[in-house]
Amino acid sequence: MTGGECVLEPATSRPQPTTHNPQPATHMRKAISLTVQLWIEADDEASHDFAQSTTQAVREILEGGTAKHPELSIKIRSIKEKS
Repeated sequence: MTGGECVLEPATSRPQPTTHNPQPATHMRKAISLTVQLWIEADDEASHDFAQSTTQAVREILEGGTAKHPELSIKIRSIKEKS
């Protein structure tokens, strides 16, 4: 192809459609949204922000647990205290 010139290949050089049935896909991308309710207990100082520390602990537990299932991509969308 040079300066505005277009070269077309002859039809015989293009791949021809096949008549056999292709293999079905064995894998597909899937997703799920789970709602999990946890009850967490611990001894703590009276003035300590228990909600903040346990929220961080749960986040760390979930993030650390992904090592057991590296094939899963887990995104923590929210963690909040039930009121």
